[in-house]
Amino acid sequence: MKLFTLLSHIALICTAMACSYDPSGLAQSQTNNLNNSNNTNNSNNTNNSNNTNNINNTNNTSVVCGDGVAGTGEACDGEDLKGDTCESLGYYGTGLSCLEDCTFNTSTCEANGYCGDDLIQEAESCDGTNLNGATCDSLGLGTGTLHCRIDCTFNTNGCEVFEICDDTIDNDGDGDIECADSDCHGQGLCNPEDTDLRCADGIDNDGDGDIDCQDPDCDGLSFCGPETGASCTDGNDNDGDGLTDCADDDCDSDPACGPENTMVTCGDGLDNDGDGHTDCADTGCNGIGFCHPEATYSACTDGHDNDGDGNTDCADSDCAAHWICTATESGGQCTDGIDNDGDGDTDCADSGCTGFTLCASENTSQACGDGFDNDGDGNTDCDDPDCSGNPVCAAGAELTSLQCTDGIDNDGDGNIDCADMGCQGHCQSLYEVFDVGEFDINNTRLQFYPLLPTYYVYDSAPLSMLQHTVPAGSGSPSASLNLSDDGSQEITLGFPFSFYGHTYTTAFVNANGSITFGAADADYTFSAAELFAGAPRIALWWDDYKMGTTQSTDDIIVDIHPDLVAVTWNGIIEWGANLIVNMQMVLHRSGTIIFTFYNCTNTNGLVGISPGSGAPTIPATNFIP
Repeated sequence: MKLFTLLSHIALICTAMACSYDPSGLAQSQTNNLNNSNNTNNSNNTNNSNNTNNINNTNNTSVVCGDGVAGTGEACDGEDLKGDTCESLGYYGTGLSCLEDCTFNTSTCEANGYCGDDLIQEAESCDGTNLNGATCDSLGLGTGTLHCRIDCTFNTNGCEVFEICDDTIDNDGDGDIECADSDCHGQGLCNPEDTDLRCADGIDNDGDGDIDCQDPDCDGLSFCGPETGASCTDGNDNDGDGLTDCADDDCDSDPACGPENTMVTCGDGLDNDGDGHTDCADTGCNGIGFCHPEATYSACTDGHDNDGDGNTDCADSDCAAHWICTATESGGQCTDGIDNDGDGDTDCADSGCTGFTLCASENTSQACGDGFDNDGDGNTDCDDPDCSGNPVCAAGAELTSLQCTDGIDNDGDGNIDCADMGCQGHCQSLYEVFDVGEFDINNTRLQFYPLLPTYYVYDSAPLSMLQHTVPAGSGSPSASLNLSDDGSQEITLGFPFSFYGHTYTTAFVNANGSITFGAADADYTFSAAELFAGAPRIALWWDDYKMGTTQSTDDIIVDIHPDLVAVTWNGIIEWGANLIVNMQMVLHRSGTIIFTFYNCTNTNGLVGISPGSGAPTIPATNFIP
């Protein structure tokens, strides 16, 4: 009865509080609370009887795969990858996703590989046992065994580093490089600095910090020694003080070391004053010898860098406007010995001369005897292998340019050189005889140049086109000859001058308007016969001139330059008249001869060139038709 009464009271209380009464017991009153059975806090929660939210609280459930939330024990769930990517998992690709069992789907990641697959990917140095061909040695780390780390980078702990003796790097990290490292001693160039070779190789062979002549071990070896005498011009720092030749104070008293301002010091190829500039590049040489603006005929054809700018003759822009350099290398320019177009090739060696008559195969009788290098191979006539066996190269023939200028009766017929009929084609004179009133080359330049060593051609131009006349008195030396009437004086040319195949170093200046080679000439009459028969002659204007009298300025001036000689007849009066000549003859080292006539009132005489010595008689030339 008491038990029934207690239960009734409880039921009434629950009814008042909206509780459900369950005759099977209080435990069954929580059947609608899915998570409450494991909620240890709920069983003792004295406030639970009023917690209306607790009955249907689903947040207290276990981890469920497929709910889109990656919980404990799940790699992922749906789109929830917990922030992971292909890269964070060690792969190189993209596109990580989640499988239905809440594990990663890495198939798209694996397509680009990963560190650990033994394949070398772009970002890997190595992978597992795959070192991509690398070794300790290939990495510059000496010998030993190279390994790969788990992050696919090299593990070099097994490499033994050694010094490479020629890479300027301290490979072994001991503070010494090259020959200064003891590991290099005896290897390659790293040896005691005690031989001529090692004392001149520019290397510190023994690693003591001193190179070549700076090293005391080199004293007396190679060119190492006091910088005096010949050592002042050898281009070496003989005493190892950092100064070379004339820049070294030890050379101050040497004859080669002094002001760079003379014909000798401005053409010796030495930096005589030690200022770093040589010859024409030195301002002290301006106007001396061949050091002058490179804009005249002489300067543009002498083979020198006259202005010291590193460019020679037609290759110098200063010569670009000169007539000798404006022509292409063709026709007559193919035999003048000048690189007219400044391309580095001269005459037949220049492609511009291809097809020119004389620029052909050197294998015919004419080509093998004309004294010219027809094929531009550096060999002339019988010296050219192409002429081997040609009749003109046979012993006993007098047919070639060489045979016609050697002073020998090669064929034994009693006639030598130009007097031999076989040499007629090599000994052609060029001349014109002017009677009174016929002189038509006043204010004109005539140029003769050797088409072949024994064959000359000429051209002419009005004086208004003349770009160069050598100033009288400009030579070093320069001399006024003061010749007597019909007198002559031998002069030294200063260089070898070739004329009709013969080479001369002296010439006779004759008062009557010519120079001759081998003998003076006092003849005041002129004729073609005398031109052919006499000494080799360059007749500027051969006539009878009045010398040594008050009626004439008596001024024949000779100017010697390194590569030309100028002889000027300045205001000379013709005998028996008051007619004046002003004219100049210039002989160039190249063999070119230039005549200039200006303000001349004399009207008769002979102008031309001839090898003489019995040259064949030929008709006169009309220089200006």
